[in-house]
Amino acid sequence: MTYPPHEVGRKQKWQTLDDDIRQYINEVTDDIAERLICVGFVGAYLHGSLAMDSFYRPKSDIDLLFVVEKSMPAVLRREVALVFCDLSNARMITGDLEVSVEKRSDVICFQHPLPFELHYGEEHKRAMREDRVDYAVDNADPDLAVYCTIIGRCGVCVRGKPIDQVFGSVPIEYYRDSILADLDWILEDDHICESPFYAVLNCCRVLAMNVDGWDKTFSKEQGGEWGLINLPDSHKLVISQALSCYRSPRVVTPAARRIDGHEWDKVALREFRDYVKSVVQQN
Repeated sequence: MTYPPHEVGRKQKWQTLDDDIRQYINEVTDDIAERLICVGFVGAYLHGSLAMDSFYRPKSDIDLLFVVEKSMPAVLRREVALVFCDLSNARMITGDLEVSVEKRSDVICFQHPLPFELHYGEEHKRAMREDRVDYAVDNADPDLAVYCTIIGRCGVCVRGKPIDQVFGSVPIEYYRDSILADLDWILEDDHICESPFYAVLNCCRVLAMNVDGWDKTFSKEQGGEWGLINLPDSHKLVISQALSCYRSPRVVTPAARRIDGHEWDKVALREFRDYVKSVVQQN
């Protein structure tokens, strides 16, 4: 699949988004909203880079959260999951859809980890296509504390009821726990070498919030910029490289996106990982 090129240095948000991506997101939300009417469709909301003015066409995902009034029966979960697979194939960017469906009662009165009705992401696509997902099982996802916090602070309502009528507040300790759980994965083994720019920039934004406060909202890009100013000079080369890769206009394949299609200095990555571990352990 061939994707259109990206203008150098042009980050986007919903209000400045390329017309083809905006049309695609509107088509996704229209299609899914129609299928969720039977369980009381409430709204569709953007979080992630499109809500935080840091969407880069060759690298970023489209992060959406749908809210419904009632629980989805297993047959509807399966139907909608397969629709997401089809909609994914119609996208015009390397990054995929990252979607959750939530009950309104759950996002109003937040608990952690938050239950969800359905989740679609690139890593689920094959199992959904091969019918290896048990849709009758209810699940919960600790990452939803981050998604709902971002929606509450800077999210975008694409369709449906306004955010302040749908989402309750997320306790800061849940938000912090969710972010630190992702950091734990990044710092384990050699994971930082598997997804270098994602891992480095996420480490930077965790350190930024650890200093500036967990009531602040940092994108990956803002975390990297903070790191270049505030972290030791010995790690600034790898941080700069991570930012450059995140912002790069070069189109890469989905398989190469995690490493931006080139080799990284694994020694520098591991040294940065160990530095972050040492800082986290002191706090």
